[in-house]
Amino acid sequence: MAFFPRKTQFRRSSSAFLVQRRSFTDQLSLFTSTSPSSLLSHLRSHLSSNQNTQQEQLPVILYSLPTSLPSSSLPSFLSLLQESASSSIGLLSSPIPAPSSSLSHTISFALLNPATTKVFRSESKGRRKVTVGRWRPLNEPAASVDSSASSSSREVELANAFEGGDWSSIWDAPRQDQQRGGSSTLSGEESSSVRSRLKGLGDIENAAIDSLIVLSTPTAASSLLQDLFFLAPDSSRLGLITPPTPFVNGRPFTLYLNESVFEDGAVGLALLRSSSSSVLSVEWEGMELLSPLVCEVKEAQGNLLLGINVIDDTATVTTPLRTPSSSSSSNSNPTQHLISLLASSPSPSLANSAIGKAWLGGKEKEFFLGFLTDGGKVHRVKKILSGDPKRGGMALDSEESLREGEKFIFLHHSSSAFDASTSSPSSPSSAKVGCRLFAFSTVPEASLPPIATTKDSSEVVVQEGVFQSGSEKGFLFGERGTEGSVDGGVPGGSVRLLTV
Repeated sequence: MAFFPRKTQFRRSSSAFLVQRRSFTDQLSLFTSTSPSSLLSHLRSHLSSNQNTQQEQLPVILYSLPTSLPSSSLPSFLSLLQESASSSIGLLSSPIPAPSSSLSHTISFALLNPATTKVFRSESKGRRKVTVGRWRPLNEPAASVDSSASSSSREVELANAFEGGDWSSIWDAPRQDQQRGGSSTLSGEESSSVRSRLKGLGDIENAAIDSLIVLSTPTAASSLLQDLFFLAPDSSRLGLITPPTPFVNGRPFTLYLNESVFEDGAVGLALLRSSSSSVLSVEWEGMELLSPLVCEVKEAQGNLLLGINVIDDTATVTTPLRTPSSSSSSNSNPTQHLISLLASSPSPSLANSAIGKAWLGGKEKEFFLGFLTDGGKVHRVKKILSGDPKRGGMALDSEESLREGEKFIFLHHSSSAFDASTSSPSSPSSAKVGCRLFAFSTVPEASLPPIATTKDSSEVVVQEGVFQSGSEKGFLFGERGTEGSVDGGVPGGSVRLLTV
């Protein structure tokens, strides 16, 4: 597929030769209403006003439409957004929770300068889904992956691992690739391969990219983050992992690039460097310390934590770590340590949970590991899937291999701790002209549908300066110079890019 912007047209004006061309001002907006028709009308008015006041070239548009919108209204929203852009990308996102139980819809869009914004598409399918214990008919091929040498090598390693061999090469492959990508040893052939997978960025210098914003399907997220680090390790990277949409349009996932619809891979934007500065931040709302004790990975295999050192340290997530003292407990059983923390917790609900080990991996109370930077800041959170008190093994919800010496703390999050009224980020300070905030967040999976109002209100609540989108599947992020991580639906998590 030849990759060019869908439109390069300019708006004509009778006074075009009399007025000096104005500089483009990016606009980010968040519209909320119980009435889809009111949202559509307000959006049409806003886009029309933008065309009358902005410079002649059409903007690049990033948009997010919630799955709560009636399917019959989606074509109208899509055609309006796509026809108002030189190029556009978007997705069907999870509804952002509202403080009330009534059914409200929030759409978000960003009108961006086409001179400093480049659209791209990744066709990466990600890792093949693992099937265990499945009988294979004689006429079915043994593998359905690409035939490249690297993929073939990975298949051999995987087969050997299943037969009782070493799993470390399988789990560490993405990390090794990322480390190679961030160094100067990336070969010309590897660089060309990465650029060929990111269609639309082939002619852009790595150093010219300030930030990368992506919308990705779940299977492609890890490989996409790896490619982005290969491409521009000094950039800020953030993106949303698309929620399922089979009940909306029959597609497993839904991404848009101009008029094209995709159900795999990813689409994205490269924001080029300019006079403005940007800051990336990640936080997990409602996450609480289970204990201030810092632990260290002593033994691990893949995503299995097998042994820990409990450091005699009173550090918190904001206090620099001290050197482990001689009183550290070596090779402690991580699951037993978690149970002991629960038993000694001042919270009655947590203390009682130590009695029934069914709490581990349960929905009512969820427990996590917060991995720390050298400065004591939590930069990655992974959910504990299960634990074996006898053998000590603890499984994490992660595709990343644990590394010996990594420091972490135990965290907990109750499903009732999420407050819908705080789910939307605040607008950038009005004192900072041109400030933009891009935010992607994990939203809770709705257990019951919202109550539809008998009479929709025509009121539309507008929040300027913010683009926000959410998904139950989580988000991905990477700070400048770091590998980054895929946050697979940890509750209350959000990544934000603030540009001033």
